[in-house]
Formats: sequence, structure tokens, C-alpha cells
Amino acid sequence: MVTAPADALQPLIPAAQIFTQQLVQVGDFVAQQGTQVSFVANGIQFPTSQQASQYNALIGPLAAQHQAF
Repeated sequence: MVTAPADALQPLIPAAQIFTQQLVQVGDFVAQQGTQVSFVANGIQFPTSQQASQYNALIGPLAAQHQAF
């Protein structure tokens, strides 16, 4: 039985779960904004600074979590 590939991936599973949960939270937040959100070039825009701050708080940890891979 070949287990080395699975064993090598085992330590990444918790980080992948956290990363996926964070992505879903960002997606849910953007979806909740409905037509208030707009996508411009390679960015996203919100009409209020509160929405932008909430988005930034959600998206910020993704970069650090991505480094776990």
C-alpha cells in the first residue's frame, strides 16, 4: 500500500480547512452586499468605509493562511 503521498499531505489538512472557511466567509460577506459591491479592474469596491473595513478584516488573514501552504 502506498501511503507516503497521503502522509505528506496530512499536516496541510488543518491549514486547508481554515483557509477554506475564511474564503467562504469572504464570499458570504460579498454576496450579502448584493448590488452595493462593484468589481473594478483587479479590485473590489464598497460604497461605505465600514463595508470596506469589514471586507479588509476578513481578507487580511487569508494572506497569512496562504503562507501555511
